[in-house]
Amino acid sequence: TNGIVSHNCKFLGSSNTLIEGDMLERIETQTATTLKYNGAMLIYEEPQPNEFYILGVDSAKGGGNDYSVIQVIKINGERDVEQVAVYRNNLISPDDFAQVCIGVSDYYNGAYMMVENNDVGQVVADAIWYDYECDRIVNCDAKGLGIRSTKKTKLAGNLLIKKYVENGYLQINDSKTLYELSRYEEVSPNVFHAAGQNENDDCVTSLIWALYYLTTPFYDKDDNTISRKDISDKYKIEDDRPIFFDNDIDENWLRGI
Repeated sequence: TNGIVSHNCKFLGSSNTLIEGDMLERIETQTATTLKYNGAMLIYEEPQPNEFYILGVDSAKGGGNDYSVIQVIKINGERDVEQVAVYRNNLISPDDFAQVCIGVSDYYNGAYMMVENNDVGQVVADAIWYDYECDRIVNCDAKGLGIRSTKKTKLAGNLLIKKYVENGYLQINDSKTLYELSRYEEVSPNVFHAAGQNENDDCVTSLIWALYYLTTPFYDKDDNTISRKDISDKYKIEDDRPIFFDNDIDENWLRGI
């Protein structure tokens, strides 16, 4: 089977799903090549030298309900993105999760992190930056570390992942992520969540924030990389203070991809 998993189910969902079920059915997921963190992390491709990776981070309290998730994507280009690993755990504490985020970032070539800072996410972002002195967070919230999930940013992120999946710009390898996308529905106008009380959408939201990186000033599509020094020079920041952006997706950019 060359590592391809047959998901053996039909993504019927409803007419309200963000992405059409028949389109999701055409996606062939893969078998993880390696497990890390006691099986909580599925690796579909080991880190490759000189490749460029981004982490999307969605945090939970660790009480057994919602999951703390890290999505690792490899950016080959603005229209060529691949999901290479997923960490998923609903029992890990926020502080331990912050350490895992740093560990995964280190493993994938010092990857930058897009950390949603709502609720417990702020605790995780603060721990990464201040407690463990890791400055690899992309700060798209002018009021704090990480990125804030608002109605506006979440809708923009939903449109982004929809366009990337529908146009084949994003390769999804993880079957759980694919399943969550098949249950990711519009629950009120322009608001999407997992369908049903017993469903989760943490894999989807963390993947959205990973993709959102492509819209930030940190990403240079010509070089397909960026460093903190480049940003510091551009914005004349001369010390180690956090660099903040109040970032929204440019609608013209979204239409152009």
